[in-house]
Amino acid sequence: MATATILMAILGCGDAGTACEQVSVSPVRYASVSECVAAQDDVLANSDVMFPVVTAQCRPADGVRPASVEKPAKPSSAVKRLLFKAAALRS
Repeated sequence: MATATILMAILGCGDAGTACEQVSVSPVRYASVSECVAAQDDVLANSDVMFPVVTAQCRPADGVRPASVEKPAKPSSAVKRLLFKAAALRS
């Protein structure tokens, strides 16, 4: 069985967490989706993306998205910190 390579796409979204667009890809590749998901908070905490909502999506590097890889349903604590930073910069 071949080892999958998983990448983490950083998505910038509108205020409601909709209309998301990919704004970058983490340079780190992961051996599994669970490793990628575990790293999301750290990657998002160090992101400088300026959108109302920033989230991450783990997906195979070959672009084929299996059904088990899903976008997080709600913002993580790192995303909430980014939202606070973005709001502070706007004021």
